[in-house]
Amino acid sequence: AAASGDPAYATATFVTGGANTEAQGNFALFSDWTGAIDLTLKWNSLSAASGDVVCQVQFGCTATGEVPTSISFNNTVFTATANQTSPTAAFNVSTKTGITTTGCAAGEQAFFIIHRDTDTSGDTLDQAVELLSVDFVYRRTITIGG
Repeated sequence: AAASGDPAYATATFVTGGANTEAQGNFALFSDWTGAIDLTLKWNSLSAASGDVVCQVQFGCTATGEVPTSISFNNTVFTATANQTSPTAAFNVSTKTGITTTGCAAGEQAFFIIHRDTDTSGDTLDQAVELLSVDFVYRRTITIGG
């Protein structure tokens, strides 16, 4: 709970120490989506530690009439660099361009899973991480005129 006068906000907590933690969601792709998708994560750690966090984003899609439980997810790995030394709990922004979207098409429902990969040597922030927001940028083809 937030202290009196402090803002309260929802987070997904990614623990450390080899545990597998993830956040999931979905959104509809525009009917004129062109295929490029970029990701921005906003996150923090409530410690004064510094280090890197390794994340994975898995992405898959279903069309009308397809079953979401049969999605074949693509996987993209990237390192989210942290500098938590000052001030503690400051927001960090990490981006990944060009997420793999093999098997997705315009007009489909896009599903994503975001993992923290604490089992890799590149994840050096030995603290829990709070995921504050997930933003996707995806492009449309716009035709002007007849």
